[in-house]
Amino acid sequence: MATEQNLIRVGNGFIKIDSTVMNISKGKVLLIQLNQIKGPCNDDTCQIIYKPEAEILEDRGYATDDHYLKTTMNDTIILVDKKMWESIQKGRQSILIKKRISGKIKIKGFTPYD
Repeated sequence: MATEQNLIRVGNGFIKIDSTVMNISKGKVLLIQLNQIKGPCNDDTCQIIYKPEAEILEDRGYATDDHYLKTTMNDTIILVDKKMWESIQKGRQSILIKKRISGKIKIKGFTPYD
């Protein structure tokens, strides 16, 4: 994982992290993951909805989990879910992680690829 100025290269794609998010997450863990949610149908034929999420957490052993790829940037441990990593790489996507006015973290530009 090559990193430059709040930028993580993912094959031909990249993840850019806003400086506000980097300042908030300094000394903590920025966890970026892809959650799967069952669709609104009541049976098993409904399509799975993929929802990218990012959150800032205290380090509680996430760095040793095999489900995440780890990098460090400006005293922040950044963990990216392997499924999301592969999807960004396949789709050559440019992802932006920034803070909303409400204070929640938003991921822009992500489209899941199988």
